[in-house]
Amino acid sequence: MKEELSQKLEGGELSGGLSNQEAAKRLAVEGPNTIPERSRAPLLVFLSKFWAPVPWMLEAAIVMEVLLRRIGDAIGIGILLILTALLSFFQENRAERALRLLRRKWVGMARVFRDQAWQRVPVPEIVRGDRIHLRVGDIVPADARLESGVVGIDESSLTGEPFAKEKGAGAVVYGGTVVRKGEATGEVFATGPRTTFGRIAGLVSSAKAPSQVEETIFRIVRWLIGIDAVLVVFVFGYGLSHRLPLSEVLPYALVLLITSVPAALPATFAITGALGAQELARKGVLVRRLAAVENAATMDILAADKTGTVTTNEAALREIWSLPPATREELLLWGAMASLEASEDPLERAIFTAAKTAKLGSFEGDRVSFTPFDPSTKSSSAVYQRNGSRFRVIKGAPDAIERAVGGLSPEADEMLERFSSQGLRILAVAAGTPEQLRFVGFLGFSDPVRRDSRSLVARLHELGIRVILVTGDTVAAARAVAREVGIGSRVCRSPDPSEVESRDSIELCDIFAGVFPEDKFRIVDRLQRAGHVVGMTGDGVNDAPALRQAEVGIAVNTACDVAREAASIALTNPGLMDIVAAVETSREIYERMLTYILNKIIKTVEIAVFLTAGLFSTGIFVLTPFLGVLLLLSNDFITMSLASDRVRIPARCRRWPIRSVVFAAGSFALCLLGLSFAVFWVGIHWLKFDANQLQTLVFAWLAFSGQGMVYVVRERSGMPGPLPGFWLLFCSAGAVLLVSFLAVAGVGMAPLPLVVVVGLLGTLAIFLAALFLIRARIFSFFGLQGNVSR
Repeated sequence: MKEELSQKLEGGELSGGLSNQEAAKRLAVEGPNTIPERSRAPLLVFLSKFWAPVPWMLEAAIVMEVLLRRIGDAIGIGILLILTALLSFFQENRAERALRLLRRKWVGMARVFRDQAWQRVPVPEIVRGDRIHLRVGDIVPADARLESGVVGIDESSLTGEPFAKEKGAGAVVYGGTVVRKGEATGEVFATGPRTTFGRIAGLVSSAKAPSQVEETIFRIVRWLIGIDAVLVVFVFGYGLSHRLPLSEVLPYALVLLITSVPAALPATFAITGALGAQELARKGVLVRRLAAVENAATMDILAADKTGTVTTNEAALREIWSLPPATREELLLWGAMASLEASEDPLERAIFTAAKTAKLGSFEGDRVSFTPFDPSTKSSSAVYQRNGSRFRVIKGAPDAIERAVGGLSPEADEMLERFSSQGLRILAVAAGTPEQLRFVGFLGFSDPVRRDSRSLVARLHELGIRVILVTGDTVAAARAVAREVGIGSRVCRSPDPSEVESRDSIELCDIFAGVFPEDKFRIVDRLQRAGHVVGMTGDGVNDAPALRQAEVGIAVNTACDVAREAASIALTNPGLMDIVAAVETSREIYERMLTYILNKIIKTVEIAVFLTAGLFSTGIFVLTPFLGVLLLLSNDFITMSLASDRVRIPARCRRWPIRSVVFAAGSFALCLLGLSFAVFWVGIHWLKFDANQLQTLVFAWLAFSGQGMVYVVRERSGMPGPLPGFWLLFCSAGAVLLVSFLAVAGVGMAPLPLVVVVGLLGTLAIFLAALFLIRARIFSFFGLQGNVSR
């Protein structure tokens, strides 16, 4: 058949095909056979960083500062805003790189039948309706339907299946796949963005993982704005009722805004994520999007691609079943005799690897002839000279060998069914004289599981992360791998809307088998819509859309460039155990940020309520705008040193329970408010301070208590926590000393006696000791205590 096809090709006898003129028309209408480039202007991407809740609050503060002619404060807040935007800008927008790498596959030349002659045409100029010819080693230039010939197509880049698929007339071949065996002709029916490969590119560009960080910041800001808005209304109401001038009330409202806005929150997230990324880089984990570092802390489902991720994407000989009187050794030897050692076929390489391991002999020196694997016959064969007579062996698909030997025994049929149910790729072997062959057994192949896959799944289960298997392979193969690594056995064949649309049904699936790239993308998307934070592992082009969509897209060390660019995290070491390091590091970051958020809410409630109540009870503006900015710096930016604090790793994944966090922080704030009012009362009635000294007293107390509360809330379990990090201690001590110096020296404020400052610190120490005794109960009551893994 191959000879007949080649003669027709060389003689130009095939009819049909397009003319060059018609092809040019279609090219003008439908566009080139390339993936269109989509990009956003860098300036617009950068400007978009200023359009979010926290930037809005900072921008409002800048406007108010300018209106009040406090240009220095406005410049300081503006610099903070720009630095935060720059951090975000340089860590995002990776989809365009993935698209550029996808486009690289659409280069080269293809054999096309036009104007009744075969021509070599640049791949971008191929159009719908072109007739193309494919040979071994070709990359299929576009989606086409075969008309004649038989080919073995490697579709691993699309489906994830490790073995080539045999396709003949009527079958569809996809652009970007590789011809491993045979020759065929076909007609192109889709080019460029309309191909399967092009749709993947579209998914990569449109996919965007929901940002847990952005959602968390927005929810925190919403709570803080609500608290602040109520108190600002009270302040303006007080001003109106007491007929205070707007020039006095407005600066005080600005103080409330400055002290409550989480100005350093985005920057703290970015710095904490960057430090975590550096730590992971030392462990061989490259972070491509900082948000993934925080997202991994709340990840509760890991969708693991099978081929090349959980498995090695290599064929291995797993089962040898011989039919007596043939032995296992003879079966393996005969399988090797019907193979070519120089072949690129993974099954034949696996046979020779097993034969060499078993130290079997070889008949290669006596070989008379060899017929390589032919997709049309689904077999390969060889003839040897043996003791003066001819000996023939044939190896191939079970149905081909069955026809060659005239049928299989019931015992062989039973074994074939058993191997098939295990998801094995099976080759049958027959041997004997050239005139009379007999069936001698089966060779079963599988894609072996990585050594660390089972331990990875077990460790992730310990961390509270459910692992599901997603693959383009068969149900039997997927179930066998899942069983071997410890994943459940509940199978869903595809993410059909009627099957997995609801939350309940999708959570019943442990395995998704027979899926395509669009399916993987939809699985991740629907899991996210069901309320899960999803991680996805992958290595091929077929995984790129899902890797981009997942909150935590993880490309393994063998991943292609497209998958690596689409992912948010890339592993550089062999195996998968570095995923555990990424999860543990992200949970450490979660704990640090939870401490920061708790402390911020505590201070916001304390300061805002205290300033408002102080104004109502005494008629004194107990803090100036300048002291408010100093307080912001000491409470927010000094506590950014939490980014390097020592913390425990939670044993279970935890989401951001903002409502619980707010109420728990509010409980601590109420305790602190009582003591703050006591300090204020002592300043008025015992120390007899004037208004300026009271403002310094309030500033010093709020600054000191802000630093002290960090050490109360940084540990939430009932057991003693790890020692604070060096930079946290250093920065806290520096802040306390600086505030003490400013208060005693009277820099920008009325001076306080040193004994008063020391008294404030002593009072705070006693108060914090009491809070240490009850903190675990408060956190436990609001569900924030949690277990730890170490």
